[in-house]
Order: sequence, then structure tokens, then C-alpha cells
Amino acid sequence: IASGTRHPNVVEIYELGEESETVYIAMEWVHGDSLSQVLRGTGGTNGATLPLEPRLAARIAADAAAGLHAAHEMSDEDGQALHVVHRDVSPHNVLVSLDGNVKVTDFGVAKLVGALHQPTSAGQLKGKIAYMAPEQADGAAVDRRSDVFSLGCVLYEATTGQKPFRGEGDHQVMQELLKGSFSPPSQVARNYPADLERIV
Repeated sequence: IASGTRHPNVVEIYELGEESETVYIAMEWVHGDSLSQVLRGTGGTNGATLPLEPRLAARIAADAAAGLHAAHEMSDEDGQALHVVHRDVSPHNVLVSLDGNVKVTDFGVAKLVGALHQPTSAGQLKGKIAYMAPEQADGAAVDRRSDVFSLGCVLYEATTGQKPFRGEGDHQVMQELLKGSFSPPSQVARNYPADLERIV
């Protein structure tokens, strides 16, 4: 899937092949770090993160959205939409280069909706629970909106310094996610821009 996506905000795949029964992938090197590392490097105490400046976080999210949109719009040789869903949008899979470019990576759990007739096995989740859309966490059908929801969780974290859905473990996080229980960004971060809160 990633090798078929050509966009400045998606990590480029140069070659995908097999050598001596070993599959390999040669991909673009992004000189920088993941957004998760950028957030960790903001100097929060006790492993916490400090929020990024809202305009910077919004620019990172907008660029990541452009890369995801390119994947969502993929079609086959006959022009038929493939309905790609990344399914693992998180700060770990958004790369920020030292020269300011943003690239989405790791389409390892991406899915072509409709192309795979078997749903994900019961009890088997693909992606990071704290950033999943409720339908994904619940094992229901996903589409591009699921990735948009996940990117909203990324933007929430980047602008408030904390994840929207929290708990003592994955099970509790999932319960909060399925209930839609989170604090509005303006209750978490002082002077939160109203326009950005509507987007989040």
C-alpha cells in the first residue's frame, strides 16, 4: 500500500522485493524524529510532555492529513478506489524532519476496505488503543474517517500535552474511548484557541 502512495507527506518506498526468500523494503530515510519523540523532548517532568505551540502542532497535523488523504484516494490500475485505511495513526508514525517536512509512515497494518473479505480476528486489534477510532476498537468496519479520528487524537495530545483517552491500562483506556469520555482541550490547556478546539 505504501509503495503505491506518492506524496511529499508519505515516506517514499524506493523498492520492494524478495531476495533469497527474504522480503525487503528500501525506503526513504527521514533525517529527524517521530512526533512522539518530539513531544517527549519538550521537557515535561516525570515523563509527561509539554504541548507544542498550537500553530506548529496544527501545521504538523495538516501535513499528516495531506499524506493520509493521498493514501485514502489511492486507486488501482482500472481507476477503482482502494479505500485504504492506515489504522495506526499515532505520534509514533508521524515523522518530522529537521528541515520541517512531515511524513506519515508505517502502513504495516493498513487495510484495503473491501479487498480483504475477512475481518480482523476476534480479540485482535490493529493499532494503538489510545489513538483508535471507537469503531476500530469495537471491531466494527473502518474507513478513512477512522484515520481522521486518530489524527484528531494526535492533535489533541500535541496541543495539550496529554492523550484524550486515559486510564490505568489498555482496557480502561478502551472503555473511556468507547464512552467518548474526554476533557475538552480548553479545560486541559490554558488559552486554548477556540478555532483549534472546534477542529479537534
